[in-house]
Amino acid sequence: MKSFIFGLGGILLVLLTLAACGLSPQPAPTAAPQPTVPPDEPTAAPAPTIPFHAGFDYDGDGRSDAALFTPNGWQTALSSGAGFDAPASGPWAANLGMWGEIPFAGDFNGDGKTDVAVLNWNGEFWVGLSTGSSFDGEGSGLWASPAGLWGGIPLSGDFDGDGRDDVLVFTENDGLRVGLSTGTSFDAPNSGRWNSPAGLWSEQPFTGDFDGDGKDDMAILNWQGQVWVGLSSGSGFDAPGGGQWPVREAPWGGMPLSGDFNGDGKTDLAVFTPESIWKVNLSSGSSFDAEGSGDWNSAAGLWGELPTVGDFDGDGRTDIAILNGNSEWWVGLSTGASFDAPGSGLWPSVAGTWCDVPLNAPDFWRFDHLTPNMQNIWEGRFRLAGCGQ
Repeated sequence: MKSFIFGLGGILLVLLTLAACGLSPQPAPTAAPQPTVPPDEPTAAPAPTIPFHAGFDYDGDGRSDAALFTPNGWQTALSSGAGFDAPASGPWAANLGMWGEIPFAGDFNGDGKTDVAVLNWNGEFWVGLSTGSSFDGEGSGLWASPAGLWGGIPLSGDFDGDGRDDVLVFTENDGLRVGLSTGTSFDAPNSGRWNSPAGLWSEQPFTGDFDGDGKDDMAILNWQGQVWVGLSSGSGFDAPGGGQWPVREAPWGGMPLSGDFNGDGKTDLAVFTPESIWKVNLSSGSSFDAEGSGDWNSAAGLWGELPTVGDFDGDGRTDIAILNGNSEWWVGLSTGASFDAPGSGLWPSVAGTWCDVPLNAPDFWRFDHLTPNMQNIWEGRFRLAGCGQ
């Protein structure tokens, strides 16, 4: 018993010594209480963004180019950002287009490369899909459509917002006929005649996404210098907000061209006048008189030359380019407030001869729908060098 007591006393003495040294066994730490996690709350989905698309981008590199319809076939002047001489510029193979047919362009199969098409005397559409180096990609050829009518003016745009460009034919007696693209034809559902508050024959039509909703719309410039807009609903040009839009200055007698000149996602209107002035009318989404509208300085453009538009340097703003009687390209790059950004001026090019028809030029190609004074202005200018059909 005594030995047990002494043994127990020894153990107690050891424990007391360890405790004094801070070495006694410690209870296991308990986990810190965690905050109660509330149930997931639904969050609003981010607003869809409309991807930037450089119009008339034949090789799909994000910069606009120039394509020309000539008596001897199709020519492309591809942008390098500083010239129209990027690799693959020059003649492009195609199995469509006879001189005298009406050419137009758009990304008809939605692959990011701009294609070409013609409306022929039979009211047929023939399409040449871009491969990036030719207009004979798979799916090229005759495309069925209820919209074709010889004598009308074909214009392109993505009118239903599905990512493929469609065709609009502005006619004298049959209204506005739309052929929506399926990627292999212009006869998708809702093709046919579309209602619109805008458009009388002899007025000047143009297209673009004027309200920035992702669907292209149509508009006309009339003899009074007024602009009437038909906003697309996806099945007609009669969505709310259409009608006469206020405009800063769009004089009749000039050449209307559409593009996003300030890079805000809405298509604007520029009118190139006989005084060689660029009248820019910026879209607010409900008018063409947004802040920044007015006369824009430019490094390019003399009346009688052929103006075109496109985002030639790929910065998200639409620029202007001029093909002149010396077969030269002069470019005015947009700053968002003028067409004289660094890099503007004479651009070298391997394609583009006076009398060729740039596909993204305004409708100087057909004159029979114009009033006599306009026929004299445009036809006379285009045929100064013996050009014409």
